[in-house]
Amino acid sequence: MYALGEKMSVMACIMNKVFDEERTGANGVRHASTTPADHRTTAHGPLTFEPTIDVDAILGRIAARRREKLNWRVSIVDLLKLLNLDSSFASRWQLAQELGYGGCQEDSAAMNSWLHRQVMKRLGESNPNVLNSYLN
Repeated sequence: MYALGEKMSVMACIMNKVFDEERTGANGVRHASTTPADHRTTAHGPLTFEPTIDVDAILGRIAARRREKLNWRVSIVDLLKLLNLDSSFASRWQLAQELGYGGCQEDSAAMNSWLHRQVMKRLGESNPNVLNSYLN
């Protein structure tokens, strides 16, 4: 949890937006988990697992509700806009620093491409049940 006045990282904001969408679904109602949080075997039944989370489908649902058509599958700026997050250069530079970008700040096209790949990859890796075509 963040202390009062402490700013959440850009990547944390992205993940919160995406996975909050997964929890609330298309109708905006928060769903309770139907599987136990503890996945260990018990004497009372078989193992159960969380359903697979499809990040691409989640983002597609968000995009379908937007009037503005955004190229979020390839553009970090549009991905941030899709999630109603700050897409300014300063915000993207902060995200680049968080994710360990080693390139030149002045080459924003290269940085943006790198950022998009990294964000999509990290979204896919953030949950062991994620199905995401961006992991390759």
